[in-house]
Amino acid sequence: MIIRHAKRDEYGTIASLIEEAFRDSAVSLGHEVQFVEILRSSDAYIPGLEYVAVDDDSGLIVGHIILSVLPISHGNSSIRGLLLAPLSVRPEFQHRGIGTALVERSIADAVSQGYRGIFLVGDPEYYSRFGFVPAVTAGIRNRSVYPDEYVLFRPLDESLGADLKDGSPYSVVLPG
Repeated sequence: MIIRHAKRDEYGTIASLIEEAFRDSAVSLGHEVQFVEILRSSDAYIPGLEYVAVDDDSGLIVGHIILSVLPISHGNSSIRGLLLAPLSVRPEFQHRGIGTALVERSIADAVSQGYRGIFLVGDPEYYSRFGFVPAVTAGIRNRSVYPDEYVLFRPLDESLGADLKDGSPYSVVLPG
């Protein structure tokens, strides 16, 4: 499997992949493809933080992940944060480590680019293996429509983790 940046001419294939991955998912909101299209057309989009996983044997795109800018509010300022959404893997390729590889690559690149934390809405059991915890337990107020237990956060540097523990007011509004 190869993980690389997504290309514009693959957007149609990626849309089909996302639809297929979320078709029977219990966590689907039914508009994941449109959400990705909105992200790509926004100022929050960073082409260097959108990846695909390509199967070595078939050459098929079998996985996709996208990160976009999501500021973490702190008083009158904000901290460089990201939103990870959605993570998609073709059903017949799930449980082979593709999602894990995509998440790990995106975290590593986010750290190298100086981002301080990543948010997502997802399964706490799955994402805890990557260091994600409910944002509210990390000291970040969830100002979104999503239930607190599914709004997850991972600090990317130790200083942010320490800042969060000091009780200062941090908050985030997730798009939806």
